[in-house]
Amino acid sequence: MKNRTRLNCLLLFVLLNIANIVSATTPVIVLDSGHDPLYPGARGSCGEFEFTYNDKLVASYLKTTSARVITTRDADQPPKILKRKAGADDVLQSRYTLKTSLQARTALANSSKAGLFISIHHDSTASRFIVADSSLCQARGGHTLLPEFKAKNDIGFNVFIDQDSKNPYYPQSLRFAMLLSRELIAIGRKPSNYHYFSEDDCRSCRPVVRDLGIWHQQLFVLRHVRMPAVLIEVGNIADAEDEAIVNSDQFREQFGRALKRAVERYFSAAASE
Repeated sequence: MKNRTRLNCLLLFVLLNIANIVSATTPVIVLDSGHDPLYPGARGSCGEFEFTYNDKLVASYLKTTSARVITTRDADQPPKILKRKAGADDVLQSRYTLKTSLQARTALANSSKAGLFISIHHDSTASRFIVADSSLCQARGGHTLLPEFKAKNDIGFNVFIDQDSKNPYYPQSLRFAMLLSRELIAIGRKPSNYHYFSEDDCRSCRPVVRDLGIWHQQLFVLRHVRMPAVLIEVGNIADAEDEAIVNSDQFREQFGRALKRAVERYFSAAASE
């Protein structure tokens, strides 16, 4: 009996050490589902709000990954507000606002000591480039992009990073952005290009890698997280054609696998350095 007890204790000790090793080597990422029910974001061609598209893609990725994932909020919920001591990252507020929502996301990320921050979004376009179409949404009526706008521009995804010279995480952010962009192109997506033109409303946008759809933009979450970070606009849901693609079960599965491959390749390369 004593020998069996000792054997069981030894086995438990070995298993705990293996678990600790696996835990220490498993990548940790923060996955941010953009917007929330109180600040819902853009509207899709049939009226669905952006945050629901974001939630569905986060769920698809969580089904595929072996990484340790910390989400900034649960589906259909506001961000997880941290109750912390007062300080530079304090987000305990008496009123919930867009600013405190963004503060909550970055504070949670910074407290996690994760190796990568990924924010999931879907794009739209200025209202002057959107037109009503009564034939859409099973003849209930919806909206889409003007044919003239689509004739001039490519509609697809973009990846945003913070290229500021003061950002110490810029090289790693760019590395992951390039991996992710290539994975999305491999599953048939193409980068949009309408941010190049003066008609677009993104005043702080500037191209970083044109062929891969990688841009700099002054976004709160990219400027305030203390780790490599990207924000991806997966598609343009104001366009009925692109919305139909990114809102399909097939695409969500493809996206989840593409994001998984990009994350694994990023951390694999980092571990070999």
